[in-house]
Amino acid sequence: LTVRPRRRRAQGRLSVVLYHEVTDEPSQFLNDHEMVVSPALFEFQLSVIQQHFRVIDPDTLVNGDWQHDECVLLTFDDGFTGIFRHAAPLLHRHHLPAVFFLNVGDLEADHSWAALNEYLICAHPAYRRLLEQQDGFAIPRGLLALRASPQTLEDYCARVGFDQPQFRRYMGAYGSPADLEICAARYPEIFFGNHLFRHYNAVRLTDEELGRAYRQNEQRLQRLANARALFAFPFGVPNAGYSQRALQAVKALGARAVFSAFPRVDRFGPVEIFHRISLGRSHDTRARILTRLRGTGTRMSLQRGLGAVGVRRYQDVLAQVRKP
Repeated sequence: LTVRPRRRRAQGRLSVVLYHEVTDEPSQFLNDHEMVVSPALFEFQLSVIQQHFRVIDPDTLVNGDWQHDECVLLTFDDGFTGIFRHAAPLLHRHHLPAVFFLNVGDLEADHSWAALNEYLICAHPAYRRLLEQQDGFAIPRGLLALRASPQTLEDYCARVGFDQPQFRRYMGAYGSPADLEICAARYPEIFFGNHLFRHYNAVRLTDEELGRAYRQNEQRLQRLANARALFAFPFGVPNAGYSQRALQAVKALGARAVFSAFPRVDRFGPVEIFHRISLGRSHDTRARILTRLRGTGTRMSLQRGLGAVGVRRYQDVLAQVRKP
């Protein structure tokens, strides 16, 4: 009698998927930064994910119950209207859990801080020059939007102002506190995580500012039954969008799991920060979706919280990441 050794089960693998908006009417901002899919494509991507992966909720992630499976966690950033009005109903229809990482301050302000920052870079040469001239911190010039601090943007707007109707056309429809309340009441599959009160770059905040932005957002979110102690860094680029200092700070503030926007598949084991892989309009076939989520493509484009950047910027960021 030959006794065959028992095959070991594969080590768990987790692909955390990152979306920003689901709509048939994308704005220039969403188009420029490759941050949007249509409802029809989104539903197709969900069907492929359901067929090939185990879709987990954030409680399963935190409890570590994914050690032997090929898993996906679905996440959405910011708070554009379509995630509440299109994505949430489709997730409910398919009985799929997801995490919405929200800037509640942006919802209350009725606009995205990140979109305003990008609008000023595009429409105001003086603001672009202001960011280009700032030195003294390790943010590549190719990621100009990440150089802005809250004070830089607020001071410029107070001094110069901007065309609000033009900005709103550029940004597109943004969610509201009412959208959040309705979503939380109707769709039990949706969980809510912290993305700071406004979409600030954590690297450009002092420890005090980071703590205040985290706590202020957390206080708003904890009113919701499905709020969880999860945190996703706005922008999410290593060194340029978060630092070791910021990572340890948010963990000390109570985050049980922290997420970047760096495209990498995570393997089961001690995880300091979970990475996330964006799916966009180019991922419109089963093969492209699976290649992207399994990390088998030769060049996974860097998703930086404001969308994909080109290969040169990607290499620039990698050079920063590899610094000791």
